[in-house]
Amino acid sequence: METDALFIVANAAGRRLAIYIEFKHPGERFSPGQAEGYPLRAACWASGTYRPRSVPPQDDWLCVVFAGDAAVSSPESAAFDRRIGHGEAASAIAGYRS
Repeated sequence: METDALFIVANAAGRRLAIYIEFKHPGERFSPGQAEGYPLRAACWASGTYRPRSVPPQDDWLCVVFAGDAAVSSPESAAFDRRIGHGEAASAIAGYRS
């Protein structure tokens, strides 16, 4: 399984937060099981048992999807902790293109 982007940030105490990001173009749909797989993969990787060697350890995680404005409220997107529509992203990030 893959993720479009993975950011791991640490605080001053050394705790690491992993942010798993999926990006969907307007009108693009999830493949079967894709959305549900994001939090499952994050939990497995955070536990360390199934984390690839190339991925640093993490203490906590969240899953984010960037998708079409209508898609962020779809039942499929409910698996993500944060759902960001392309319109919201464009209003907050200069030069954002979906």
